[in-house]
Amino acid sequence: SALPGYLLGYFSDVDHLRQGYITEAAAEVVRDLFETCGAGRVGLGCDDPNFASQRVAESLGMIREGHIRADQRNAARSVTGSLFFGLLRSEYAAH
Repeated sequence: SALPGYLLGYFSDVDHLRQGYITEAAAEVVRDLFETCGAGRVGLGCDDPNFASQRVAESLGMIREGHIRADQRNAARSVTGSLFFGLLRSEYAAH
């Protein structure tokens, strides 16, 4: 049977942005998902203009797997797309 997959999500208030908290916490969650929960893959989705979340995904060793264009509106009512990243168990072990 297939190993379970998980989707990682997070939020931060503006007072704590760019301090590395999300990256540090996400790395621990990913580690726990693979090493304790037996995850086969972990994914992350973000708005395509969210460069900070893209950097978090890349720092975790995730690979960009997809881009859906113009699929949502952000808080400013602008149309944006979504990016999807993933990390497989074998990639985590090599990272």
